[in-house]
Order: sequence, then structure tokens, then C-alpha cells
Amino acid sequence: MSAISKSISVNAPEDQILGIILNVEDYPSWQKEVQKVEVLEKDDQGRPKQATMHVSAMGQAGYYTVEYSYPDGNVEYHLLDGDMMTKNDASFTLAGNGGTTEVTVAMDLAIKWALPEFMVNQLILKGVKDMLKSIKTKAEQA
Repeated sequence: MSAISKSISVNAPEDQILGIILNVEDYPSWQKEVQKVEVLEKDDQGRPKQATMHVSAMGQAGYYTVEYSYPDGNVEYHLLDGDMMTKNDASFTLAGNGGTTEVTVAMDLAIKWALPEFMVNQLILKGVKDMLKSIKTKAEQA
């Protein structure tokens, strides 16, 4: 399976959107599946390095721990541990043009229980679209 990627144009500057993405403790306020976030470690710039997300989706509650990296000024995370998935890798790419920013989210996910690939892809697509819509709404309301 390959990553599913979608983009959206947001009427907000890159630094504002980056602030939303990096404020992982606030995710429960704008991502309905995320119930709680624990930041386990921050880097020397105060950005999340490792975090555990407690989630509820499809009638299941679980957790996953990810490690963040920041290549080329963008944000990525990769799964370290999780009780529902074997892979959860995502990247956030921001490209600003004046006061507008093109936000791209790419996600690759594999779950531990048997589910047809097309259904997993639909879950990923829904998650990516919901995340982009929520980032746009949060940034444009600020």
C-alpha cells in the first residue's frame, strides 16, 4: 500500500498552520478521533519529538506513539508503537504564497486486524480529508 495524499488551500500564513500542526496537545479540540495526547519528549526547539495519541475510531479505542522529524521545514511522523496498527506514517508539507498556504497531508497506515485494502484506503482518505478540513477551519477562524 502506498501513501494517500491530498492538498487544500488555506487562507493563512505557513507559520500559523505550522503552529496548529505542532500543537499536538490541542488535537482533541479539532480532530474528533483524538481523545488525548501525551507529549513524551520535545526537541531543542520545543517541538514534539515523541507523542502518544489516544484515539477512538470505528467503535474501537486505542493508542499509538509516534516520533516526529522535521525535514526541509516540513513535519513528518512515524509509528513507534500502537495497539491497533503496524504502520502510521504521515507528512505535512506547507507551501506559502503570500497569505495563502497549500497544505498537503500524506498518510500511510496499516492496521492489525484483517480488513480489505480498499477499506483501509477509504479510512485513510477520510482521515486525511478530515484533517485538512479541520486545519483549514481552525487556521481561517484564528
